[in-house]
Amino acid sequence: MPTALIEDKNNPQAERKRKFDNDEADNTKKSFVDKLGSVAVTQFESFFVHGVIVFLVFILILTNIASITATFFATKFILEKKYLHKEGISKSTKFSGPLIRLNPEPYNLRSDGEPLFLKLTVCLEMESNKMIDEVRDNIPRIQNLMSEIVTNKPVEQFNSLSGIQYARRLMLESINKILVSGHIVDVYFLEYIIVKSDRN
Repeated sequence: MPTALIEDKNNPQAERKRKFDNDEADNTKKSFVDKLGSVAVTQFESFFVHGVIVFLVFILILTNIASITATFFATKFILEKKYLHKEGISKSTKFSGPLIRLNPEPYNLRSDGEPLFLKLTVCLEMESNKMIDEVRDNIPRIQNLMSEIVTNKPVEQFNSLSGIQYARRLMLESINKILVSGHIVDVYFLEYIIVKSDRN
C-alpha cells in the first residue's frame, strides 16, 4: 500500500490529472460566483431603473396638481376681483369682510326752525363674500330701514357723537334682522352732513 502511494505521487500523469481536476473545480466555483454577482448586479440595475421611473411619475403628478391648484386660485382671485369691482364692492383693509357702499341719500330731520336734512353715505361691512348677492338684492329694503331710523328724529340727536353711534347701532341691528346668509359686521358713515333744505 505505501508503495502504491509513492508511485502515485511520482507519477506525472496522475499529478497532471489531479491538477486538472483542481483547476476544473476552481473554475466551476469562480463561474458560479461570477454568475451570482452578475444576477445581483442585473437585479440592482432593474430596481434602480424602476425606482427612477416611479420617482419621475410622482414628480409629474405633483407638478400637475400644483399647476391645477395655482390656476384655480389665480382664476378665482381674478374673477372675484372683477366681480367686486363691477358691483362697486371693495375689500376692507382692516377687516376680512367685503364692503359695499350705498348711494348717498338725503334724510329729513325734525327741527324747530328751518327744514334740515341729513346727507348720509353709508358703507356696510359684510361677514363674508357669500352675503354679497343677498345684500345687493336687499338694498332698497336696507335704505328704507335706514330712512325709518333717521327720518323725523330731532336734529339735536345727530349733532353728538353718542347720537351718531346710536343711529349706527340701530341700523346694524335692523339690517341684520332681514338678512339670512350672514351678518353685517359694521355700518360706516362715509359722508355725514346736516344741511339746510332748499325747499320752500
